[in-house]
Amino acid sequence: MKESKFLKISASELPPEHSFNGIDLIKFICAYLVMMIHIQPFDGHAGVYNEYMQCINFAMKNIVCRIAVPFFFIASGFLLFRKTDIENIDLGRIKSYCFKLIFLPVPFLFNFLVILISRLDNIL
Repeated sequence: MKESKFLKISASELPPEHSFNGIDLIKFICAYLVMMIHIQPFDGHAGVYNEYMQCINFAMKNIVCRIAVPFFFIASGFLLFRKTDIENIDLGRIKSYCFKLIFLPVPFLFNFLVILISRLDNIL
């Protein structure tokens, strides 16, 4: 039986600039899954609301789409630590990476807060 050349190489042996196209594709799909959690496309917006649409919406929102956020955390950890030498861990690099992950969505949250406040009169 012939061995595959892909099984012989670990991710740590690849050059740091190596691109993981499979991870990028799954991140793209997971971004749409996160949007589907929030917009609920099968929730009867087009005037069609029955038991089947309710079941499809439940399955998509609570089962299928829930893989997206854990995948983002796993992919982020993989991409961070594949460039890190385990014997000589650079805490400054890890802190910088975590800072980026935490504060990157702040402008979007601020934008959402402005929209929410502008619609507050309609809600109350």
